[in-house]
Amino acid sequence: MSMDVWRVAAVCVGLGVSGWMTGCASSERPNTPKEGQSVMERIAGAYGRDYWEAVESMRFYMAARENGVEVARYSHVWDRRTGDYRYEADASVFAAAPMLDDKTGTWQPITLELPPGRLVALVNLKSGHGEVFIDGQPQGAQLVRRVIERIQNDLFILLQPLEVDGAARDGKLYDIRLKDGTLARVYRFHYAEGAGITGDDQWAVFYDPASLRILATKVKPQNQAGVVTMKWGRHAVINGVTFSLERVMGDKSITFEGLTMPGDLPSEVFANPFADMYGW
Repeated sequence: MSMDVWRVAAVCVGLGVSGWMTGCASSERPNTPKEGQSVMERIAGAYGRDYWEAVESMRFYMAARENGVEVARYSHVWDRRTGDYRYEADASVFAAAPMLDDKTGTWQPITLELPPGRLVALVNLKSGHGEVFIDGQPQGAQLVRRVIERIQNDLFILLQPLEVDGAARDGKLYDIRLKDGTLARVYRFHYAEGAGITGDDQWAVFYDPASLRILATKVKPQNQAGVVTMKWGRHAVINGVTFSLERVMGDKSITFEGLTMPGDLPSEVFANPFADMYGW
């Protein structure tokens, strides 16, 4: 799965920036194969990647809030076996969210020209094809790519601990003590070239060395001075897979709600834009 759309949601909810490793004392650890080169694989194992391989479908809502007030909500239904996906959002909110600028290659608000109403996308992540409707009216085919970008972005935020393919294997480990006295470990790395992540982005994963649960992530996007920080919270285990259902960025947050793995899905969910996705 291509995950090079990470920064969309980060910008869409107006993330603040902070220093790379401020507020902690650190010491670099030896970068041994056991502790350094397989960090992301071990974290994925702790999050239940073996169970994740057996998951056939997912359904969830992603909500963005500022000062506790919801500013955006996106509905997701995904058949992992076929790649079929149903995505719903307010068209005006979607139109104003950052997209990949084809000219500059950066994520920024592009302001798509869309009519108001309920946006429903019926797409396939494997083929990259599908249809987008607003209040039941079909939209241009060029909107399919934009929707898939946003879907992949949301999935990356939710599934980052499990999607380790392409993670760099030459990162550095640090032992740290956070401001509150918590002992943690930091893995700093770049994703490998061609993995779907911008190669010049710098990543840091803060995690508990005992449980291997992620406490926070920081990313320094290429050509940007700031560092985007997300604190992870509300870990939940569903069918053997551990999910962090909350990312907090100061007075802003992203939460994943109503996450279920429903198994077989009604076929009309991926074929009928008027299907009631809330009644089954």
